[in-house]
Amino acid sequence: MNLKDPLPEALEEQVHAHFGDEDSIQIALAADLSPRGTFGETWLVASADRVLVAPLADGAPEVAEESAPALFPAEARTFPTKEMKKVRTESLVGCSRLVAELDGRHEVLLYYSGFHQRRFAEVAWALGRLAEEGTFASTLEEEALRCEKCGRWLPEKGGICPACVSKRKVLRRMTEYLRPHMWAAASLALCGFASMGLGVAQPQIARRLIDDVFRAAGSSSERLRLLVFLVLGLVMIQVGHLLVELWRAKVGPFLSYRVVGDIRAALFRRLSVLSLSFYDRHQVGAIMSRANNDTSSLQHFLCDGLPMMVNQSLLLVGIGVALFWMNWKLTLIILIPAPAIIFGAVFLWRYLHRLFYLWYLRWSSLSAFLNESLSGIRIIKAFAQEPRTVTQFDGRNEALVDIGVRTDSMWFRLFAVMNAINSSGTFLVWLFGGAMVIFHTDNMTLGKLVAFTAYLNMFYGPMRWFSNIYNWMNRAFAGAERIFEVIDSEPDLYSRPDAVRLPGLKGEVTFENVEFGYDKSKPVLHEISFQAKPGEMIGLVGRSGAGKSTLIKLLCRFYDPDRGHVLIDDVDLRDVELADLRSQIGLVPQAPLLFAGTIAENIAFAKPEASEEEIMEAARAANAHDFILAKPNGYDTVLTQGRREAAGLHRPGHPPGSPPPHLGRGHLVRGHGDGEADSGSCRPPGGRAHHLCHRPPAEHAQERRPPHRPGERTHQGNGHPRRAPGQGRRRLQEAGHPAVRHEQGH
Repeated sequence: MNLKDPLPEALEEQVHAHFGDEDSIQIALAADLSPRGTFGETWLVASADRVLVAPLADGAPEVAEESAPALFPAEARTFPTKEMKKVRTESLVGCSRLVAELDGRHEVLLYYSGFHQRRFAEVAWALGRLAEEGTFASTLEEEALRCEKCGRWLPEKGGICPACVSKRKVLRRMTEYLRPHMWAAASLALCGFASMGLGVAQPQIARRLIDDVFRAAGSSSERLRLLVFLVLGLVMIQVGHLLVELWRAKVGPFLSYRVVGDIRAALFRRLSVLSLSFYDRHQVGAIMSRANNDTSSLQHFLCDGLPMMVNQSLLLVGIGVALFWMNWKLTLIILIPAPAIIFGAVFLWRYLHRLFYLWYLRWSSLSAFLNESLSGIRIIKAFAQEPRTVTQFDGRNEALVDIGVRTDSMWFRLFAVMNAINSSGTFLVWLFGGAMVIFHTDNMTLGKLVAFTAYLNMFYGPMRWFSNIYNWMNRAFAGAERIFEVIDSEPDLYSRPDAVRLPGLKGEVTFENVEFGYDKSKPVLHEISFQAKPGEMIGLVGRSGAGKSTLIKLLCRFYDPDRGHVLIDDVDLRDVELADLRSQIGLVPQAPLLFAGTIAENIAFAKPEASEEEIMEAARAANAHDFILAKPNGYDTVLTQGRREAAGLHRPGHPPGSPPPHLGRGHLVRGHGDGEADSGSCRPPGGRAHHLCHRPPAEHAQERRPPHRPGERTHQGNGHPRRAPGQGRRRLQEAGHPAVRHEQGH
């Protein structure tokens, strides 16, 4: 992350006086709040020797005003970098501030809005490194908030700008999925050429019927034979159209559904390997909307819109050639409305595309809220919050309705205007073409005029269909952009050429100065260090939110630490083959999930090829065998959505105190809440266990229990002896034990 911005001219004199050479400056950033709490610039400039905090007012150094109360001093201040013992950020209501500890006192350096939280969280860490080591190297990456091309705000941090996405590239990428099915795509293209030829031939037969049959001066027998021949030609054209449409009906759906199926499969494959940080940034309902609604819009376009676009484009070209061949003067006349149609389509394309993209965003928001509400329906009912939930749903639903009305209203107005413009060409043909027939100019006959009018209707038909195609394309491209955004996301690196293989883990776990935060501007763990030996059972003790579960997630490498190292058997987890690590760890989360299927399939989830004997052995190890046999169908009991909790296996272990069975796992990592700790069966057979709880269990003492609280280094210590219920915790509170003492944290 870049922490050095160009300095303004108003600060050059102060910077030169305090730092001399600007090359020594390592941090130069501006906060966006003034000392009086209004929007303004407050610069922080730091080197290895000193820190300068200089507020600016209208581009000049701030001058203190006695009448205006200040949140921090308005004049420029300097501090020795080495004397900053600790620098931290504090989140307030509506803003945050940067605070440093100097000579036993807390000094507020500056205030800033939430827009700069991530950068100043990094500044707090960088100032600490400058104080201790005289230098720092930032490894965090900045998340883009604005589009680099147009400067617009992005819908999501680091996301794509819907206004700047190349529609041509999106279409080219969509058509890349046609390559495995080129035979089907080629046959549809041939159908398009055949349909064009048949469509162009039909008005020519109508012209000959009028000029050579009905208005000709030849004998009746010859005219009758020509009539039969031309009618048979019309019949053959219709038969040809029928055959083309039957083949298109067979190949078209196969191609569109196959392509969309491939895209949906690629989307799910990428979702399965994305890191958990991606799911932290996106709601499950929004992701499901991309997998369902976005692919559905893409399917409609590929199934209906794209074949129609190819067919109508070829027909448009063929009819245009025929019109110029018949009468180029009249053709130029009917093209007068074309510029207005093209201008309207191009002008409204971007506007409609943004509306469709906004519609998808609001649909995703509604889907996410619906998924969240139904998943937590018991909590909603338990606290009687049904009316509030309905009100929130109505708000999101009305927002979706509003954008839907705006989008479709704009679309129908565009369609109506384009139809009106198209009709003007027909009037011009009858006016000027009829005059040519009356005065016998340009070799124009009644048959040619009728054929020309038929061609004109066929010519404007594709142009009207292009309006519908624009609608489909806007919806499909908006969905395709969101799908490809997921597909292009960086996945977990499961394997790399220099990865270390660890087929047999011993289980020695070491945390070295680990720092981590789900939101990089709000770290959860600060310089955490401890070690767990193989064969030990340890407990991490701390209040809710202290970061105990986060430690387990780092151990399973669901996330990588922002700084520091997590080692297993003296190897950094980032250098370990991910499959080797996770295949040897059995995780018992605080909120276990049972998948739809039988009990046996759930037990064998990590080892699908397990035999019945292995499944039963794992169940016995978890004290669940007798309980499962008591079910009507034993291990074959199906756990559907409504029966997962009724099965009694949704909590860690059954009976109480027993963890769920795991197959093929040598290391058990367990997490649970208050009052759930029981080590009687926490160790897997022949394995190691790491025990996580929110409160020290009353029934036993762990072998080692390193207390943990947020914002402090974790140390190791011996477990406390057994205590009577309610007494031990009170004594720990009176003694100020860090495991139970109240802390503000960051």
